[in-house]
Amino acid sequence: MAQTLITSADSLAVRLQSVALQAESLRRSVFVRMMAGRQPKERAALAKRERIQSTQDMPIVSITDLQQMAGDKVTCDMFRIVSGKPFMGDRKMQGQGAPQRFASMEIKINQTRFPMDAGSRMTQKRTRHNLRSIARANMADYFSRLNDQIILVHLAGERGSENTEDWNVPLATDSDFADIMINPVVAPSNNRHFFAGGGNSITELEQTDALKLEDLDVISAKLREMPFPPAPIKVESDPLNDEEPIWCLIVTERQWHYLLARAGGNSPAWRKFLADATMRKSVNKHPLFMGTTGLWNGLLVKRMSRAIRFNPGDTIKESADDGTTSDAIVPASLSRAGAAVDRAILLGGQALALARGDGSGGNNAYPMRWTEVLDDHGNSLEIGAGQIDGKAKFRYKGSDGKVTDFGCAVIDSYAPDPSSDGGQRLRTSLQA
Repeated sequence: MAQTLITSADSLAVRLQSVALQAESLRRSVFVRMMAGRQPKERAALAKRERIQSTQDMPIVSITDLQQMAGDKVTCDMFRIVSGKPFMGDRKMQGQGAPQRFASMEIKINQTRFPMDAGSRMTQKRTRHNLRSIARANMADYFSRLNDQIILVHLAGERGSENTEDWNVPLATDSDFADIMINPVVAPSNNRHFFAGGGNSITELEQTDALKLEDLDVISAKLREMPFPPAPIKVESDPLNDEEPIWCLIVTERQWHYLLARAGGNSPAWRKFLADATMRKSVNKHPLFMGTTGLWNGLLVKRMSRAIRFNPGDTIKESADDGTTSDAIVPASLSRAGAAVDRAILLGGQALALARGDGSGGNNAYPMRWTEVLDDHGNSLEIGAGQIDGKAKFRYKGSDGKVTDFGCAVIDSYAPDPSSDGGQRLRTSLQA
């Protein structure tokens, strides 16, 4: 039996598709599902068309500005730690209240759209599948991957050279890259950029500088010594938030592989690494703790299948304290078959702002939009989906003039293809 085509003239159907697409896309998004806090009173906000912002204790601060009907910017808030000397005894303190360490920044938002051919009437007669439902599932997958990739690139401060078929974000050399990212991709601040082996630049990486548990010890110590380190992640349901604060370190599959090669799968260190994470999972069912994870010196280590990866000879940006950048070249001395440098991302609270505008207008206040257009005298159906949003790292300039990424840091390490000659040599050196 032929499908009945419901077009954009049916406002109810389109609105329901928009809501379903948004919900499905968010559910599939790894970063948003794991790293964003719950937005309070969303239903009430939708009814009143008011601005809502999720908790600042998670890496992604989600802002839905439903009053955004004109312009291309949304304001988001950054909460900084208050500091200063206390007042002792009867010393007068009236009128000397410390200002709230609170800052706002504007995130540029834009419309991102993608079309899909849902087939002609005869195409739909030849299949038992509901092509509209399949199209919605494909759109949800497309936008969840796109959003995760954009978030990853912003947090990493570089796009890298990895360009497999499932990348929706093009290389930085593509003429459309800046438009797709919406907000500028900003290199990691100097005090948030670390290197395996303890160097100060990617130019110092050597063929033995894989990411190791010893590096995690050093970086954890550096974080704890900072005057204002990235705020630890606080999951609402975690009873150990205060007693055992954590940051989340997202590593590539190659970095995880060499962590294991160095530690040894049956070593006491590796068993403790996995066991401590298992213990934390036992008291917390948040998605952040799910999957294969390790916990080491306050760093919850999670694997990611997608990599920010650089090849020997690639140029990356490295920042000075004042935020100015200079070019650094990935050492040609790393050149072997399968050689590469991978970037891990360390996340605390308020790492990235995800700002959403009103995607449809009218009575549909959801950030995503679904459209259906019939062509060829009503014979062919094309489906479109879109969103209005923008992502950007939280960063600030301190009173000392230093520019700081507020809630994230990166770690670069040598990470050749494990099956290559370079990978075999590295494993041998790590196990020696």
